[in-house]
Amino acid sequence: MEKICIKCGKLFKGINKRRFCSQRCAGIYRNEQEPNLRFSAHRHNNFILNENTISFIDGHLLGDGSLSKPKTVNSGCRYSQLFSQKYNDWALMTQNKFNLFNIDNNLSYYSTYDKRTQKTYYSVSLQTHVYDEFLIFYKRWYPNGKKEIPKDLKINPQLMRVFYLDDGYIRGKKQIQFSTDSFSDESINFLIDKLKEINLSPKTNSKRIHLYRSSDILSLLSYMNTTEFPNCFKYKGGIVS
Repeated sequence: MEKICIKCGKLFKGINKRRFCSQRCAGIYRNEQEPNLRFSAHRHNNFILNENTISFIDGHLLGDGSLSKPKTVNSGCRYSQLFSQKYNDWALMTQNKFNLFNIDNNLSYYSTYDKRTQKTYYSVSLQTHVYDEFLIFYKRWYPNGKKEIPKDLKINPQLMRVFYLDDGYIRGKKQIQFSTDSFSDESINFLIDKLKEINLSPKTNSKRIHLYRSSDILSLLSYMNTTEFPNCFKYKGGIVS
């Protein structure tokens, strides 16, 4: 089975749960990670909650981001997200943002062989340390243990850009679609109302939100500022390289 070393990124022949191409890479990785892993079991230094951090994290939680369940009622929790390796630019951009917010995190690279499709899939995993502030997000986004869109969600360009890059699709400038399948009908209807506040006319189909009007598509792309898109997602801004 062909796998990818989570330390150096090289391909190697691996079996079982082996994650490194050599003992050298394994040793270097352990020396780098073990102090952080020990520390991450405890409450970490705080990060500042402001409009910028909240909109960025909320945007990812609307998309592919998730929060771990706190071990106790008042313990902190951690954020995690999985990216396809072909979107590594977006994973790195997300990591850099977290670094700017003083949120310690790690990126890991690995591969998974799917027997059903007989293909190997390469992924990037981002995981932060445990923070008390993430408990605030958890209580907003997981009120009953299942992710739901919080009623205090504030729509702004950064939130929409992050949400779109995580879970949005564009089809030949004729349609934009958001994958909102995992949310309840109540959450989807709430999000539709929020999108109407920025003068869009969203529709739903099979629990996914769609924009069909060309004026809506152009308006949203302008609102999100496509110049902020990573290279791997330039096509989502209607830009073909």
